[in-house]
Formats: sequence, C-alpha cells, structure tokens
Amino acid sequence: MGSTNSVKEELDLLRKYHLDKGYNGGLVVRDLSLPLFTCNESSDESSEESSDKNMAQRECYYLYYQIHANGHKQQQIFCRGTTLLADVLTCLQSVYMYDEELQCHVHHGFNKHADRVIEDVLPLLTPPGDSISTVEVAGHSLGGAVAMLVAAKLKKRGYNITNVLAVAGPRLCRGYEDRKVFEKYLPIHTIRIENDFDLVPYLPPSGVSAGDKLWLVSDEGIEKAFLLLKDWIDEPSNQWAESVLLNCVAKIFSIIKNQNQSHRIATHVAKLNKLAEEQNDAINEASACNSTKVE
Repeated sequence: MGSTNSVKEELDLLRKYHLDKGYNGGLVVRDLSLPLFTCNESSDESSEESSDKNMAQRECYYLYYQIHANGHKQQQIFCRGTTLLADVLTCLQSVYMYDEELQCHVHHGFNKHADRVIEDVLPLLTPPGDSISTVEVAGHSLGGAVAMLVAAKLKKRGYNITNVLAVAGPRLCRGYEDRKVFEKYLPIHTIRIENDFDLVPYLPPSGVSAGDKLWLVSDEGIEKAFLLLKDWIDEPSNQWAESVLLNCVAKIFSIIKNQNQSHRIATHVAKLNKLAEEQNDAINEASACNSTKVE
C-alpha cells in the first residue's frame, strides 16, 4: 500500500497478492459515496451520499475477511502508512490529549485518524459478541500507531481482538503510566517490529510505544533480532532500550542517510526472511549433527 492516493485504487493488486499467497478470502474498502445497506423497508433510500472532501485520506485501510471450513470468521484490518499531505499533518498533531474511551493520554492526530477508520470499517465487521468471529489489526508507519488505537477501541467495545501488529510505527502514548492503562485494552499478542536504523519509532521523542518489541538490529553487517517483552521494558533499568538519546544520537548520520530505505516495509520483510532462513539453517544443521551422532 501507499503507492496511490486511495487504497481502493490498489484493491485488484492486493487481491492478486492474497490469492497468490493462498489467502482465498475477500477484500473490501467501504464505499463512502454510497448510503449504508439496510434491510429495513421503512428506511429512507434517498439518503445523502458522503460529501467528505478527504475521501482519499479516509480510504487508508482495507478489510480482509474469510469464513473457514470450521466456521471461524476471520477479519483482518490493514492500515497504510503516510501517503498524503493530510497524513503528514496528522503526524504533526503531536499533542497528547486525554481520550475518554481509553482513559489515558494519546497522540491527538493518530487518535483522530483511528476514529475515522473505526467509523468507516465498523459497518463491515461482524457485530461484537459473535463467539466465532475474530479481528486482527495491522499497520505500517502511521498505520502502525493507528492499528494499535483501532484495536484498543474495538476491544473496549466488545470485539474479539486476537492480534495486533505494528511495523515501524511511531509513539502514541504520552508516558509510561498512560501506556499501562492503554495496554489493558490490547490483546496479549500485540507486537511492534522496529529497525534500529529507522528514526520513526522514536518519534515523537516525548512519547512511548506500546506492546512487545521485536528489535531488528544490524551489528557490523550481521542481522540480529531481540524480543523485548513489554513487562521487561517497563522496568526502569531497562528503559534504555526506548531511549532516543542512547539509540539514535550516536548514529544519527547513518540513520538520516539510510532513513528512506530503513523505514520501508519491504526492508523489514527482507530482514525477517533472512533471519528465518538463518534460523532454519541452524536447526537443520543441528538435526544433521544429532543424526550423525546416533549413527
């Protein structure tokens, strides 16, 4: 996502990608130009169409849905990153405001963006309380922060949120106390993936991120990954792992030089694939050694 103004313009490409990977469900973005469907015969069919001038900004997600053979209704919301000038302005609204629903202070711009996504996607979701339906939320960059806010608010409203994934997302909570409150509304399986040469996850510097952290680190050309659990990060002695000063200032010139490449989702995928291949090779090598010893 992110190569066009609206995700709707990319749906055919996204459908092909899903089918090629064996995901046979459907993809949809709500059509804001049409009134919502209803079975109520007394409803006013002449409802006014949406006149939202920021339609391209609102069409910033897509919903994947699939009914599996065992009856499981799987729904996945994907939120794209910064694409439009309006998205940049959203990121710059970095004052932390108290949200009544979440009962904590969160990034004002991200929160407003999440509210728009929820308003648009809610009619497409199975109603809360359905015991065989699940919802997963994922996003990249701006979409990573928005994904966490969308997941937290949907969970608060009774939806069965099972997984949240934020790739290279910026910081969305005002401080550690706000994060503790916010994380109460996130599922156990909430993870953020961050590249140590990407500046975005350290912005705004005054904020903090939520969830467990998979930290992708390049050490003299060797790719490594460290899983930092949120409870470990909350310990005062371990908060260096989130420090802008310790993790960015010393290598700021390298970060700036490589920022565009480091922040791309394709870079994160390539790093993860390489780590997975190395892990598989190590497992196969260990298995071969054990087999030789047995013989």
